[in-house]
Amino acid sequence: MEGLKEIIKKIKEMKFRKKYKKFKLDLKNKFKFFTNAKQNIYYDMVRKEKEKNKNYVKKYEKDFEKFKKNKLQVQFLEKENNNLKNQIKNMKNLDVKNKCRLNILLEENQKLKEKISDLEKK
Repeated sequence: MEGLKEIIKKIKEMKFRKKYKKFKLDLKNKFKFFTNAKQNIYYDMVRKEKEKNKNYVKKYEKDFEKFKKNKLQVQFLEKENNNLKNQIKNMKNLDVKNKCRLNILLEENQKLKEKISDLEKK
């Protein structure tokens, strides 16, 4: 009888072990599925973000090109503006010089007129 009880006990242990192994495998598979699903969701989110970033880059590359062109135009116009300012300064300086020359010439002219009038009187 005791031998039979031991055999029954061993059979129950074996069944329990099989069930436990099966439960453990199921649990592992469910966990794998869960982690895979979690990773897939994460990878989908990353892919969507990358696509958004690509679209963002495409959308704003044109604006950036326009900005670059505008910046170059602004730099060119600033150079032109500085050149014109320098020209104006030079012209003012020339104008001052010319006024001085004009004053000198007017004075000389006046002196010459005076000499002419003196000579005419004689």
